[in-house]
Amino acid sequence: MFVQSSEIKMHPLCAQMPNPSFFRALKELLDDGAISLPMNRKKGLYRLGA
Repeated sequence: MFVQSSEIKMHPLCAQMPNPSFFRALKELLDDGAISLPMNRKKGLYRLGA
């Protein structure tokens, strides 16, 4: 199941985080393989793992 970044951002742990920090953290998680994108997408939807 994929989750939109806007849904993640609404979570209490992320809601007060500045947008640049939030998206930098998402990129780091992508680079580390902790989260993944659907095929043929570059942003917006994420899921845990590969």
